[in-house]
This record gives sequence, structure tokens and C-alpha cells, in this order.
Amino acid sequence: MKLWEKMVSRILDEDISIEIQEPDLVIRRNGTYSVIRYIVASEVDYSVLEIDEAKLRSIIESYSSLLDKLPEASEVKVVKIGLDLDKFLKRLMNEMLNLKATIDVVEEPHVREKNRVKLEILRNIYDTILKGKKLTQLILVFKIRDSGRDLSEVKKRLSVTSSIVINVLRNEFGVVAREADADDIRNIVKYEIGLEPVIRGKSIVLDSDRLGCLAPIPRFKKPRYNEDSVILGSDLETGWVVELPLKILDKHILVLGPTGRGKTTFLASLIESLITMSNIRVFGIDFKGDLVSLLNGILDIVKPCDYPINVFVKPDVFDNIEWFTSVADALSNVLGLDKDFVMEILVKNRSGGGVKVDEDVLKKKLLLFSNISELVMVEPKYSDLVKLMEKNIVMNMDGYGSSFQNLYASLLIHIYRKTVVSRTSSNTPRSVIVIDEAWRVSKLKGLVELVKEGRSRGVGVILASQNPSDIPREIVENTNMVVMFGSINEDYQKDAQKILGVPAVIAKKLSYLGVGEALVINALNPHYVVLKVRPPVKLLSR
Repeated sequence: MKLWEKMVSRILDEDISIEIQEPDLVIRRNGTYSVIRYIVASEVDYSVLEIDEAKLRSIIESYSSLLDKLPEASEVKVVKIGLDLDKFLKRLMNEMLNLKATIDVVEEPHVREKNRVKLEILRNIYDTILKGKKLTQLILVFKIRDSGRDLSEVKKRLSVTSSIVINVLRNEFGVVAREADADDIRNIVKYEIGLEPVIRGKSIVLDSDRLGCLAPIPRFKKPRYNEDSVILGSDLETGWVVELPLKILDKHILVLGPTGRGKTTFLASLIESLITMSNIRVFGIDFKGDLVSLLNGILDIVKPCDYPINVFVKPDVFDNIEWFTSVADALSNVLGLDKDFVMEILVKNRSGGGVKVDEDVLKKKLLLFSNISELVMVEPKYSDLVKLMEKNIVMNMDGYGSSFQNLYASLLIHIYRKTVVSRTSSNTPRSVIVIDEAWRVSKLKGLVELVKEGRSRGVGVILASQNPSDIPREIVENTNMVVMFGSINEDYQKDAQKILGVPAVIAKKLSYLGVGEALVINALNPHYVVLKVRPPVKLLSR
């Protein structure tokens, strides 16, 4: 009996039989065989230089599946050992020179190709070292355990599991592994009982970032899923989901980016999640009809013609001065009219408890309103409009003139603010208003007031626009989250730094973001997240 075998017997103080039957360590005690099958890594595949979101998900799923298939008490052992970088580089360069020489003289095409691939792998390692990336040398060992009275049956079961482990390591992790020989087993056991300071055997060298996948221990902490949140997409740098806690929704969100980068898709996905995964009421304003095309069937779609507004007829929830002020704010924002001038017209035409249209005055002064006549001559339906704000809806403004769109939307925001904010309390469902192409109404005083009041009344505001400069500073300062899509435009990136306070090194990332990718900036979290937007179901089904 060898020394290490005697030590094991003495430690256990039992009459046992220990024998190496490669690739197994077989322990016989009281007529039962306990067998450990050893698998060791021999080489790492460097043909995959980066792990994208899909690859990371595959690694996690594969590892979970692998653990499920292992018998109880099986182990995965990762042992870090010292790496002499100078010696490693010299050995690497010699091997590369030998491979080049072999490729030049060998005649068989398959041998030449095999050596060419190996040379490319070594070049990748060499480039990694030159770039200053950290390397880790380690020994990776799988110990698969099984037991039973029939040794041959135990070995058969271990062989099946061993084959699965080796295939998964090769295909999913890029690690070439093999079943251990007698020397491997002897060295591992000596290390484990303290006879050797390190495991003597074949080691692998890999960049430290990939060590987490072999362990596999992610470099980033996996967030816990919060039931009181909705999913925005996934983090491109870690692969984990990015969530929006509903409790910060009333702290408002800005969605910024050039046309075609994914703003509307993000809004549709967010609205879809809010409606299906929470009791938050959503009121949307869609100027171009793009949002409607992704949400039809999820919520009610309505048009301004079904819910007319008249600038000279106040809703019951307003008093006269409140309505006049709101109309003046809207007209000055849309048509550039002086607020005092608008107030003069409205006050002169006031009659009794309401407002009466004076035809003589209109002939002279309301010619300025010719392009928005639909909002002057119609009979309003305010009671229906107020009831509408208790539902999940999107107002589709597509097909109307721009002046009408802007004025109707401006008045709609004032009515929403007066109706929803005034009745919102801790006992009523929270609400959110979503405005695509918000630059059309962003200078509206009523919108600024809605943003300020909404923070304390449980009403969230989500604005989407093309540039940071479209949004007034008062709104930016009262907004906690910005979702900023990519652009190579330098002015866009400078605005991100100047207006939003994004560091220059982070703003540069905007140049490299693809369609559907955005930088998430959260005032409550110093970590900037690179988001891959989750498409809405309607888009996925196309």
C-alpha cells in the first residue's frame, strides 16, 4: 500500500481498499464501491474573443443543466496556480515559430489547416497579453461521484455523465477536457490531503474575464427579480435583465435619440409592460401614429375627433381664470401669441358662468386661429374626455395638421394635469402620461408644472424627443432617469455632457450603440447601464 493510501486509511480508521483504475479512484468499504471519476481540463479554445448576451445566456443555462445531471456530492474544483508571464511568453513565441515553420513545409492540406488554426489561437493569446489584459493560470477538475455494490454498473453510469461533462465544456465553455490518467489522480489526491502544495498536472491559461464563466462566477452580481418592477431589456455588458422599479416611475423618464434608433419601440415595450404587469394607468399622446401601430389591441386607441376641445368653452373642472391661463399657455406655445393678448380676447368674450364666442371679435382677431378652427367652432365633450383618463388609452393624432396637433395636445396636457393630479391619492391607482415627439409641447408651462407636481402625487411623465436640448432645464432637473439612444453626432454627445451631466468617457459610448441600444442614466444609481431594448410582443410577432 502506497503512503497516501495508508494516510487515508489511518485518517478514516477503517479497513478500506483504495485503488486507482483510471480514470477512477475506487474505494471499497463493507462490500460497497464508492467511485470518483476525474475529468481534467487540458486546453482552452480562444477562438471566441467576446461573450455577447446570447452566449452568456447559453453559458448560464448550460451550466445549470450540467449541475442537474451531476450525481450528489460531485465537485467542480478550480485551483489557481502561479503564472510566470516571462516564461509563458517565451514558450508561446517558440511554439508560434515552430508552427509557422511547420505550415511552410508541410504538404498535407488538413495538417496545414490544423496548424494554422492552432497558430491563430496562440496569436490571440499573445495579443491579449500585449494589450495588458490579465491572465489566470488554473487547473480545472471535475470530480463525479457514484456508488453501488456492482462496480461495473457504477462505472457505466459515470461514463455517461463524464461524456456529458466533456461535451458541455468543449461546446459551451471552449475548454478541452479529458478523463484523468493515473498520474493526474495521484497528484490531485496528494494535493487534497496536503502532501503536495499545488496540484501537479496540466493547467490552462485564460484571460481573467473568462474565469467567471469557467467557475462559473459572474463578474457582476446578478440582480434579484423585483416583482414590483417592469423589465426594460437586458444589460449588454452583463447580460442581466434591466428593471424599472415602479416606485420611481413618478420621478419621470426622458427618452432621447435620433429618428430610427428605437425610441418608439422602447416606449411601446414599456407601456406594454406597465399595462400587463402593473395596475398603473397609462395615457399616451402619439403625434405620428408610430406608437399606435405597436400597441393596437393592448389598450384603447382614440382620436381627437371623438373627444373635441373648444378653447372658448371651459371644462367643469376648471374655473375661468384657470382655463384662460391654460389656453393662453397653449396658444403662446403653439402659435407664438402673446399670453396677455390671448387673455384679453378670452376675458372680453366671457359671459356669465361660461365663455361665449363673439362673432364680431372673431372676424377681426381670431383670423390668427384659422389653422386651428376645429378647436374654435366645435361642441366639446369634456365629460367623456375626463372619463377616458381613467382608462389605458393612446390619443392618435396622426392625420391632423401640425398646429392642430400641437394645440390639442397642449390643452389635453392641461386637462390631464387638472383632472388626474387633483384626484390622485394614496388610494387611487398611479398614473403615467407618455408623450412621443415631446419637443412639440416641451416648452409648455403646464407640462413643467405637471412634472413638478407629479413627483409628489404619484403621476409619472415619460417624454420622448430627439435631442437633449429639446427639453427645458426645469424638466431635466426634475427627472431621475434618462434613456439615451446612440448617435455619432458630436453635438448630440456634447449636449449629453452639458445638459444631462454625462461624463465624456460615457458619452463617447453613444457613437457605438446600435439600433435598439441605449445608455440608461439613473440619478439614483452611479452605474451607467448599456441597455438592449426588449421589443414589444407585436413587433416580435411580425
